[in-house]
This record gives sequence, C-alpha cells and structure tokens, in this order.
Amino acid sequence: MDDIYCYKGTNVLRNLYDIHDKDILDELERESTNTKILSLELRPEQIVNDISIEHFNELHRFLFGNLYEWAGQYRVVDLYKSERVLSGLSVEYAKHNEIEKRLEEFLNKASQFDWKDKDVALKSTFDLLVGIWEIHAYREGNTRTCTTFIKRILLSQGIEFNAGLLKEHPAYVRDSLVMATYDEPQYLMRILKDAFETELNFQYFNKDSIKEEYKVAKEKYYTTKQAEKLIAKKKLMK
Repeated sequence: MDDIYCYKGTNVLRNLYDIHDKDILDELERESTNTKILSLELRPEQIVNDISIEHFNELHRFLFGNLYEWAGQYRVVDLYKSERVLSGLSVEYAKHNEIEKRLEEFLNKASQFDWKDKDVALKSTFDLLVGIWEIHAYREGNTRTCTTFIKRILLSQGIEFNAGLLKEHPAYVRDSLVMATYDEPQYLMRILKDAFETELNFQYFNKDSIKEEYKVAKEKYYTTKQAEKLIAKKKLMK
C-alpha cells in the first residue's frame, strides 16, 4: 500500500521542492534543519519556550515548514519503522487518532517535573524525551524535534545541555530510545548524562581527544521472539 505522504510507488516524502531523489531530499533536510536549529540557538525567542503542545507543534513547523506542508501537524497514518535492535520490528508508536490526547496528557504531567536538582533534572530529561518520542507525533522529524525541544526546555531552566553530542551519534540515540521504550534505560541515560557534563563537552569535538564510541552492543539486541514478547507486553500495559 502506498504511503499517502510519499510520491506514488516510492518512499520519498512529498515535499515543497518536488524533489523525487531520496538522497538529495535527505541532504537538504539535514542542512535545512541544522540551519533552523542554529537560528533558534541564536534567537530562542522566535518560538514560545515551555512544556506545551503549542511549543512542540510550533517547533516541528519551524524546523520542517519549508520542506513539508504538513509540518507541525500530527500524522494521519499509523507508523511502522523497522528497528535493528528489535530484529526489524517496530516500536508501538501511538495510533494516529490517539496522538493529541496522549501528547496533551503527557505534557501536562511533564510540566510538573522537577528541574532544580541536577540529578533529578537528568531523570526528568530522560522521562520527557522518552515520553514524547514514543508517541511519534509526526510523519517524519520526530527525533530531531524531540531533542531540540529538550534542549530548549533545559535552556529555559538555566541548564546547559550539549545537544550536539546527541546529534553526533544519531544511530546510538535512536537505538537507545528504542531500548529505553522497552525498559532498558542505561544506554540513553549514558549519553544524556554525558550531555549534562558541560565541562567535558569540548572534548567530543576535539580531534586530539580520546572520543568514546557510542553504540549498543549487538549482543544486547533483542531476538525476534524477545522483541515480539516485549511489544505484546507493552500493548497490554496501555
């Protein structure tokens, strides 16, 4: 079945530039969103900064609005994205008709999170990131929107956070988000903790420094049978 968001017979998202080559579109998307994120860092007041649906949707619209006409709008299809740590199965994202309700309920809860103590703020960051990512509100651009949202929330709380570290290790971040969704928090907590260690941030971008490789060891990947059990268990809990 064709994806209504893609050009017929392809996996290329319909876009305002009418680009039909996925590699070219992906490159344009990376360059464009990087520029938009830098613009927000220079002028954060462009968008209201609080833990709200309005902020979340406006952020997605800001990052992707020059590429996709549906930017800032919840997806109208259910998502299936193959994940290597789940042996090719997909995380159980929110059904498209549940997105607004789940996001509103979660963000209302998250608005009460404690950010004053550093250790508590780290846990709050973890919970907020996993919570909004698992919903996967948009057809594309969810992880970048979620991590930028987190960066801005921490900024509003006066907390320095090296979002660039997450950007430098996108595969690890995605794998760790999947693992965190299924009660394996240690991988995501590891990179978030490092991103909180602002005094060490420069080392990750210094060619002469020892750069630790972020990866989820393959022996930690779930087998198909394990992944199926985890997904079934998650369904029962909802």
